[in-house]
Amino acid sequence: MTVSAPARPRLVPVLDILGGQVVGAVRGERERYQPVRSQLVTSAAPLAVAEALVGLTRAEALYVADLDAIMGRGDNAATVAALSERLGCQVWLDAGAADVAGVRAILACGAGAAVLGTECLAGLDALAGIIEAVGRERLVPSLDLRGGAVLSRAPELAGLPPLAGLEKLAGCGCDRCIVLTLDGVGTGGGPDWAVLEQARRLLPGVAVFGGGGVRDMADLRRAAAMGLGGMLVGTALHRGWITAADVAALEKEAMRWPEGGTA
Repeated sequence: MTVSAPARPRLVPVLDILGGQVVGAVRGERERYQPVRSQLVTSAAPLAVAEALVGLTRAEALYVADLDAIMGRGDNAATVAALSERLGCQVWLDAGAADVAGVRAILACGAGAAVLGTECLAGLDALAGIIEAVGRERLVPSLDLRGGAVLSRAPELAGLPPLAGLEKLAGCGCDRCIVLTLDGVGTGGGPDWAVLEQARRLLPGVAVFGGGGVRDMADLRRAAAMGLGGMLVGTALHRGWITAADVAALEKEAMRWPEGGTA
């Protein structure tokens, strides 16, 4: 199983939906989330915000967290279906899926891939069953970290150091994975480079996507130099820390970076 380094780390913009609105996520403290305040768009309506994010980044994928579904308060499946139809890019949807039925529901609403967060995953057997049922190409596992340890319902994962958790996911056949540091989300404090660098060295056959704390172009260049699969970006786009000019510069610089790899 070999994944070559991508030409550049893909910017995967993030859309967190709660109560039918896009919210600004900070440190995973969902009870404190408020409608997003963005320099890109005045609305918090999902379609308006998504169009602004994808238009700025020219992204191939949009990460959507349906927080209502994750928290067991309904879902935003109709909104996701509209996004999938209108945006012209693949939607990676995290709706708290923990089994085959949940993943199939995600794919049925038009998402291109289901995000499987360890937060909601009940066990590694469930993950293996999901991979067998729908194929790993339709899945994007997410190693959810809080306080330096894996956040999960799965007894085999809960509380593990990040690299041990990532090895467990790779052992189930995952060839790409988000490493999401919840403590850093929305803070602009910078990615957890130590974990990302170790993950890249330990599992060169896994495309690693970093999430949590991305600040600016320097972070994206560092991710490229490491050969990461991509970076999840939200706050930095809304606050203007990464601009359209930066995205254009990143594309020009890509010719100097290793080629290959797929999302």
